[in-house]
Amino acid sequence: MDGPPTHARARRLNLEKLAAAKNVFLQMEEMGIVRRSKSAWSSPLDIVPKPNGKWRPCGDYRRLNASTDDDRYPLPHIQDFNNHLASCKVFSKIDLIRGYHQIPMAPSSIAKTAVITPFGLWEFLRMPFGLKNAAQSHGWSTARRAFCLCVS
Repeated sequence: MDGPPTHARARRLNLEKLAAAKNVFLQMEEMGIVRRSKSAWSSPLDIVPKPNGKWRPCGDYRRLNASTDDDRYPLPHIQDFNNHLASCKVFSKIDLIRGYHQIPMAPSSIAKTAVITPFGLWEFLRMPFGLKNAAQSHGWSTARRAFCLCVS
């Protein structure tokens, strides 16, 4: 990604969303997912509802994504996946808690993940939701780990 840093102002949040966002960011800081930032980059905070009724804070990375090159790692076609499973007899389910947050950010990209909130600027040390190539990076990382498990 080339060009000058993208930056934004913090969006106003109602009290419920503000409290939820503060709580989640402090938890993520304790887990080493985010840290306080002085980055020249910033994307606004967005709060989206989760299926359980709670709130998920994430960066609104539309401006950053517009200037990000596409990752061409192929995501699998669901039809191919279904065809592969048709002959299987035993199935397992793996729920990757905070799946994207399992992937470390490249040090050169950390500053670009900065999110501006009413309570400060934060940058992600682990992959956040909303980045243009996050699905491809997650797919590649998951496939690599699954291959290692199958081979060893």
